[in-house]
Amino acid sequence: MTKITRVCNMCGKDIEFYNDFTMGYQYGYESTHDGDHINLDLCGNCLDKFTQYLIDNCKINPISEK
Repeated sequence: MTKITRVCNMCGKDIEFYNDFTMGYQYGYESTHDGDHINLDLCGNCLDKFTQYLIDNCKINPISEK
């Protein structure tokens, strides 16, 4: 059986399967990336860095506490 390994796009390390993030999206028309696909995998540490980047750079905080 083949083991499927995901690698963090930011740091390049293998991703443990907890506290990680994955996202796929196809850009729509009239975008600079019209029709392109983005596939983003982040490990827990890079997810924290990415989250802080979003908090610091979004006018409306995208994080809500549960």
